[in-house]
Amino acid sequence: MPAPAGTTYILAPWEWTDTAGTDDTPGGQGWHPPAGSFATLDRRNNAQCALKGTQPAEGFGFFAMNPGATIPAGAIVLGNSLGTRLTASQQSDMQATLGLDPGDLGGATLLDDMWRAATDLADPTGANRVKPIMPKVDGTMEWVMTGHSVVKSEQFDRAKHPFVQAAVRLDYADFKTQNPDAELEARVLLNLRRQYGFTNGDIITPSGGAVAADDFNRSSAAAMGTSSDGDWSWTEVDGDWDIVNNTQVQVPQAAYASQASTYPATARSGKSLDSADHRAAIDFVSRGDVYAFLGPAVRFSASAETCYYGLSRGLHAFAALSKIIAGTNSTIVYNNIDGTDPPHTDRVEINGSTLRLLVDSVEIFSTTDANITGHLQTGLAALGTTSGISIGDNFSASDILPQSVVPIVMRRRHA
Repeated sequence: MPAPAGTTYILAPWEWTDTAGTDDTPGGQGWHPPAGSFATLDRRNNAQCALKGTQPAEGFGFFAMNPGATIPAGAIVLGNSLGTRLTASQQSDMQATLGLDPGDLGGATLLDDMWRAATDLADPTGANRVKPIMPKVDGTMEWVMTGHSVVKSEQFDRAKHPFVQAAVRLDYADFKTQNPDAELEARVLLNLRRQYGFTNGDIITPSGGAVAADDFNRSSAAAMGTSSDGDWSWTEVDGDWDIVNNTQVQVPQAAYASQASTYPATARSGKSLDSADHRAAIDFVSRGDVYAFLGPAVRFSASAETCYYGLSRGLHAFAALSKIIAGTNSTIVYNNIDGTDPPHTDRVEINGSTLRLLVDSVEIFSTTDANITGHLQTGLAALGTTSGISIGDNFSASDILPQSVVPIVMRRRHA
């Protein structure tokens, strides 16, 4: 059923009242939609919903306003039809208002953008953004607004809607904390498996992911030795690696006679993560030669010199993502634009078959490569030449968890 002609769609703050209602307004203390609205989709996270009216309103709702209704102060007007194509300015305002990143929205219509915000871009924890739309018992995910009937619906597909599994995992973990009854737990788990087609392993939340770290704060030595967290050791797979200055790791300048020598030097962390989808990072502190570099490696084989790695150096502004398979190096993607001299922090992420290089948390590029799978260890790759060394510090590695949530500061719009 279409909305009445003349309907206006807005994003606007919720309104607080603690007085009795009238014929035209809802009564009772609490948050209410703006006067003149007839349909709502709340976009607030849980903490914003819990605020009392003595505090400024935070977070917005998506409201359908009756024809002729007064548009409230602070509202972002999005048009008169869900089929409207938003302008770039409207999409930018919508992204800022909903705590999204630039470029997150870009659908053909207002409906497309709102659906994406309510599904793919929602937060399964409810901490940073509103939780996602969840499937009904029959597997249908639907958005219903008063006066519209069903605005949009899709059939749940676990590959297309991974946030559903993340939300189910979180809810089940919370249920287990509050309900220690084993029989009840078994019934709930069985029902979730039937409803979503999940296995027990899909529902039961993993440990939270493994972490490896090494700050290299130990006595200078001609070997990398045991990590600072004490439960694993390095393997120098190729080349010579040292601990220097009691604080850092280096590939000495004697490691290689020339660029034509075995390339690059590699070292493997002895800590296996819980997942082959993970990230590793290293502070590239300094280099004594323009060709020298030091970068993180991911999906490092436990039994071979096989891994992905990334690098960024100032010579020719060179940055690259590469792979080594059984000791043979291949550069997957590179440019002569984004490379920078140290100091900087290089991070490489592998998630499925998507490989990313980030320098100081800014993505340089990403690419797809499917050769290396399954390996749980990480490490380092570097080049030290006869005229220079590569020095690094503060290695870290961790799993990429399903639907990892990045904290977001909600930005309010004012009149």
